[in-house]
Amino acid sequence: MRNSLLTCLLGYAFAVLLLMSSCSSGDMTADKPSCGRLCLTLLDATQPVVVRSSDSEVQFAVMILDSEASVVRQYQSGQIPQVIDLPVGRYTLRAYTDNQSSWATANGGLGEACLFGDTVVQIKEDNTAYCRYKVPMINYGVCLTLPERFALLFPEYTFTVHSADRTVSLEDGQTAYFSADNGFAYNLMTANTDGVVHQTTEVTVSDQEAGKIYNIRYYYN
Repeated sequence: MRNSLLTCLLGYAFAVLLLMSSCSSGDMTADKPSCGRLCLTLLDATQPVVVRSSDSEVQFAVMILDSEASVVRQYQSGQIPQVIDLPVGRYTLRAYTDNQSSWATANGGLGEACLFGDTVVQIKEDNTAYCRYKVPMINYGVCLTLPERFALLFPEYTFTVHSADRTVSLEDGQTAYFSADNGFAYNLMTANTDGVVHQTTEVTVSDQEAGKIYNIRYYYN
């Protein structure tokens, strides 16, 4: 049996479409600064249909910071309003999934995708601006793919992935997620129908990248 390492980009790429429309000068008074309007829509880049964040498979929380890095608006995932009123100015939009501290322990220890990203938006008086923003995945995944009839020929197998202080065992088709700060190593132990045990040489991957799924595919010789 031989194996090869394949790399593919994960489909979790989300674009944020912003409509920023400031108030006209006729709406201003001496006591009220010029203001702007922010309309936020999340677009799943893997699908051709535009959906609101509340309808998206991946739910984002949103934080808006001013030019002094102070939080001026903050919304929990699934609770982003359709319209956000803001004073004219420069802002940092921060979109992220709620699992920033819990992604590694999700799904029984397999983990899950974690997304986080910033972009700068500018709201000007009497101006409408558009911004497309992709929220990247900040960890990476490792997936196991076995050939057909593998379980019949090898009724016992253990596929193990090590990364830093985490060790995860995967079954065919499963994916585990790891911190992009650390590479990973993997090996496969099998026992065939005659009880003969074989263990592959451990393979180390040190050029890992966030936002990718490393699909480990095994083939018959």
